[in-house]
Amino acid sequence: MALKIPHPEVEGDPLFYSRFCPEREIGKSLDHPSVVKVVADDDASRVHIATEWVGGQFLRTILSDQGKLVAERAEKIAVAICDALEYIHLQGVVHEAREHHGRG
Repeated sequence: MALKIPHPEVEGDPLFYSRFCPEREIGKSLDHPSVVKVVADDDASRVHIATEWVGGQFLRTILSDQGKLVAERAEKIAVAICDALEYIHLQGVVHEAREHHGRG
């Protein structure tokens, strides 16, 4: 499991809460092999999002270590990403790419 727990300073912010809770509910409704599964936990004492743990490496790490990918592997990754994005778009979800610093 992986947990996304808001910092106590922002947990009480109505704007943050109005974005965080729908993210959790949308995540629970999605079911696709290329989308991380959100685990339902409605009896929790604190607001959080619990997801399945996905092992592996970040694509940026693989590219940094190996350089250019062979065409077949790059195509497989791109198709999986597009398939997942198509699925979530068909569910009415718009994915916003955000730059992450650190480990995801």
